[in-house]
Amino acid sequence: MDKKAAVERLLARGVLVTPEVLSQLTEDQVEQVGGEGAVVTAVPAGPVVELPAEQASLTVADVVGFYREKYDRLRDLLLQRVEPISVSHTGKVFQAVALILMVREAALQGFVGEDPTGTVEVVCKDRPEPKDVVGVRGYMREGKVVASELVWPDVPLPKGGKRGVVELGPAGVRVGRWPAVAVARAPARVRAADLEILACRGEGPPEEWLRKRCLPGPPRATANPYVLTRVPDVLWVQGREEGSKIYKGVMIVQTREGQGARVDLEQGSVVFSAPGQEDGGRTTAVLRKEGPPK
Repeated sequence: MDKKAAVERLLARGVLVTPEVLSQLTEDQVEQVGGEGAVVTAVPAGPVVELPAEQASLTVADVVGFYREKYDRLRDLLLQRVEPISVSHTGKVFQAVALILMVREAALQGFVGEDPTGTVEVVCKDRPEPKDVVGVRGYMREGKVVASELVWPDVPLPKGGKRGVVELGPAGVRVGRWPAVAVARAPARVRAADLEILACRGEGPPEEWLRKRCLPGPPRATANPYVLTRVPDVLWVQGREEGSKIYKGVMIVQTREGQGARVDLEQGSVVFSAPGQEDGGRTTAVLRKEGPPK
């Protein structure tokens, strides 16, 4: 890199850098640093990639621990919405209750749920899936909970819009002018500047995953990588479908295998490319904000 030219480009933008920083900057980083009137004394951090650990053989204890961790982490999120009691403290007829349960199995009139203290049948019209974690409000009748409401962890409403351009494709994830970073395993998180991109695989409606704050995936012998403790700015789903939408501020982008997409967060638009073609879009989807599923 021509350091003299780099200094001139930075000065033209009103940016000063120390000689030590200048010696460490790459061509891409020159375009990333500072703003008007800034004095840069440290090299800006590049993209950070978080990958799940390599899978290992499963034991019964691993599976139990996997689902216990899922319950605990989603319970912590639900505590912001529900003030629960434990199953062991239920029992009074017509007692008003609020519980946080993991769905054990379907029942004739609803489902059977459990927490660390016991199991209880929930009477409701909704049919959550086994291993879902959900809050239940209702009252006790004949040893069962008659649900008046199911409460999901769900993602919060956004506090402000994000800006930036994100490119997704076979080469990985590219944020702004940073080099693309490969996504070797899924789910993977890529963080650059103030943006976070979550890359994953799976079938089904991604907005349901956000509502449940959990991605689909099999048990693992390592820490559970599927619970969405942090909410991404972009959820990139690689699979069989092409599409895009916004769910509570999260940009959902679905691409087919080998397909790319260019996401403009400020404009709320996505340009898809044909499989194997990362440059040159063929479809533009202008996104509209969506409410939670009915």
